[in-house]
Amino acid sequence: MKTGLQRIARVFLCFVCTFACAAAAGACNAADDTASAGPRIDGGGGSVDAKAPGDAIAGSCLPGDVTSFTGGDYHPPVGAYQGLCDADTIEAYVDCKKNTNPTSCNLLLTGMGAACLACIETPVTAASWGPVVVDASGTRATLNLPGCLALAYGEGTSSTGCGGTLQKEANCEVAACGTNCATASTDDLESCELASIASSGGCNAFSSAAEEACAADGGPAADACFQQTYPDGGPSEDVYDYAGRLAAYFCGFGAADGGLAGDGG
Repeated sequence: MKTGLQRIARVFLCFVCTFACAAAAGACNAADDTASAGPRIDGGGGSVDAKAPGDAIAGSCLPGDVTSFTGGDYHPPVGAYQGLCDADTIEAYVDCKKNTNPTSCNLLLTGMGAACLACIETPVTAASWGPVVVDASGTRATLNLPGCLALAYGEGTSSTGCGGTLQKEANCEVAACGTNCATASTDDLESCELASIASSGGCNAFSSAAEEACAADGGPAADACFQQTYPDGGPSEDVYDYAGRLAAYFCGFGAADGGLAGDGG
């Protein structure tokens, strides 16, 4: 298992109503007339030490008091290889999100496309989460690294394993920074979250528990839950392709559809 757990990727979604994909995924109003059927990437995977906790944080985007926070709810993963997305539909999903291709977006409206989209993108209020978790506003989504690791480690619905403890760490980061950084830049939000899990931060106990629970060697399946990297440490896939690979693991028919491919870099 990798040390220094990868940051959970944060992506921002803005579904413009002129694209049919918006209706299926929860539309939000765009600030301009540019059609955007997919997430606007404002950040991605990295390691917890990718940015120093002491980096300056602008304005009021500072960790709040979480001394009474107990971990929040755990939403176990929906399952692996559910057979709701074939390789072509996952490719269309990635193309829609990355390239705002209306042809690909329209494929997600009906039949397998709609079923696949519903499997990939799950609301934050759902009891179990798929690979992409969309918040209540429909504008921000998180890639479900904890759920992928829970599947890879075979943890079922346990909240005390690698996936469950990593989710509780993420919940604490949201509790510490979600309100204070609601309108902040992604860089400031990340700085706030990193400050919250630093040795003096209110979420450090949750971070330490996750590091301990995920310390065991989970093998290639666990390693492949992370965004793939070149041997020198540079990213070899962007967050869209990473999301597509997680989608194949959760919602595809099997490893042949791209789920958990690669060696983790």
